[in-house]
Amino acid sequence: MGTTLISIPFLASLPSKHKSDKSPAAMSFADFAANAPALPGTTSSNVPAVSASLSTKNIPLLDKLSLKLEQYQRQVGAVRRQAQNAPTSMEGQQDLEDRIKFACMLQDEIARLLPQLPRSPAMEVSRRKLLKDFERISNQLESSVQDAANAQVKQSEAMRHEVERGDASSSLHATVNGQVIEFKQLDNEIAHNEALIEERAKDIDRIHKSVAQVNEIFRDLAAIVGDQQGAIDDIESHIDESLAQTQQGLAEVKKAAANQSSCLIM
Repeated sequence: MGTTLISIPFLASLPSKHKSDKSPAAMSFADFAANAPALPGTTSSNVPAVSASLSTKNIPLLDKLSLKLEQYQRQVGAVRRQAQNAPTSMEGQQDLEDRIKFACMLQDEIARLLPQLPRSPAMEVSRRKLLKDFERISNQLESSVQDAANAQVKQSEAMRHEVERGDASSSLHATVNGQVIEFKQLDNEIAHNEALIEERAKDIDRIHKSVAQVNEIFRDLAAIVGDQQGAIDDIESHIDESLAQTQQGLAEVKKAAANQSSCLIM
């Protein structure tokens, strides 16, 4: 009688102990997170942003400030290049405005972080370098914002001149920078430019105040360190005086003891 083999389908899917003698490597949390299915509402674009924001929490303050200063330098460089091109379109001016606002936001954040650096002799060199870099970049930002404001003032004056000339010739159009613009649109752009010029003045004032506040904080810290050093010097001088008095007293005691011994001998 022949032997009948029975195939059980679900057993074929079970792992065999004889396929491999090696046990699978233990997975870390990072491996598990990488292989895990995406949650609803998440995309590959926003997941790295979350992990990046979490990783920055563990960065030391000095390194964080250095990274912020590099970002600040890049943003100010972009503002300077765009300000030199003197954009005339409303879209270009708005893009420049957004860049200036972002640079000012970075400046405010750095100004809040700088005073939080530990006050220690080992940190003093790094503190001074960061402060100098902050002042240098802030001065570049202020200069670029001033250049942008000057360009917008010239553009507004040119537009007003075209409006006045158009009123005299009763024309409905004007040519500004090679573009034909209706007077109604021209009036709107003049008003927009004037608003931007006022905003530039506020930005420059804010940059000034931020740098001045940081300098004031560092001057106060320097005064505190100077007062502490003065107190230390006073203590050292008192110790020196006490030591001198002690040595003088000891010499007098030895002299008195010698005199007493000579009297006893006589």
